[in-house]
Amino acid sequence: MKHILAVVLVALMVMTLMPALPAAAKDPVKVTFNEILIVQGIGPGIVQQVGNPEGTYYWKVSERPVFGAVKSGNVFSTGVFQFIYSGLIAPDQSGRVVGDLTIANASGTATAKLTSSMAAPIQVGYTLNYSSVWEGGTVYPLCFVARASFASGQFAFVSGTGSYLGLRGNGTFTGDVFIIISIDDWTNLTGHVVGIADGTTPVWEGFPPPSTPPAFPASLAVMSGQGILG
Repeated sequence: MKHILAVVLVALMVMTLMPALPAAAKDPVKVTFNEILIVQGIGPGIVQQVGNPEGTYYWKVSERPVFGAVKSGNVFSTGVFQFIYSGLIAPDQSGRVVGDLTIANASGTATAKLTSSMAAPIQVGYTLNYSSVWEGGTVYPLCFVARASFASGQFAFVSGTGSYLGLRGNGTFTGDVFIIISIDDWTNLTGHVVGIADGTTPVWEGFPPPSTPPAFPASLAVMSGQGILG
C-alpha cells in the first residue's frame, strides 16, 4: 500500500511540474486572392534626377506613397491601403518599382512585398484645373492624362496583425492607373505626376482639344493568387 501511495505522489508531483500544453493550433485555411483596389491618390515622396539632363537620365524615386481603398475581395472585402515604393523611372514614366503594400481594416492589417514594371503610359486625354491635394491644393490649369499599365507585377504577403496575423501567400498584381501629368502647353509635354484619376476626375477624351465630353476613368489594381490564413 505504501508503495502504491508513493507512486501516486510522484505522479502528482510530475504533473504539477509539467508546463501546461498549449491549445491545439487551428489548421491553416487556404484562401484565394481576388482583391480589387481603387487607386485614389499619390503623395510626394523623394524624387531626384540622376544622370545627364541633356542626355540619358532617370528619376530616382524613394518612399513615394500611393493610397486608396479596397473595392472588393475574397480576403479583404473592405479597407484602405498604402503602397510605399521606390525605383528608377525614365522620363517617359516607364520603369520598375519595389515597395511595401499594407492593407488595413477593422479586422487587422497585412503587409506584402510588391514589385512591378510599368511600360511607358499611353495618353488618353486631358483634364483642366486639376487640384493636387498633396501639394496643398495647387491648381494646374492644364494636365494630360495617361494610362499606365502594370506589367509582370508580383506580391507576397509577409506579415499581419489581428485576423490577418498568419496570412501568407503570393500572386500577380495587375491593373491600370490613369496618371495626371502637368504640362505647360500642347507642344511641351514635359512635367511631373501631380495626381491619379480615381473615377471622380473629369477627363476629356482625345488629344489635344477639342474633344468628346468628359469620361471618369477609375484607376484599379487586381491582386490574384493563392495563400493560407491561420
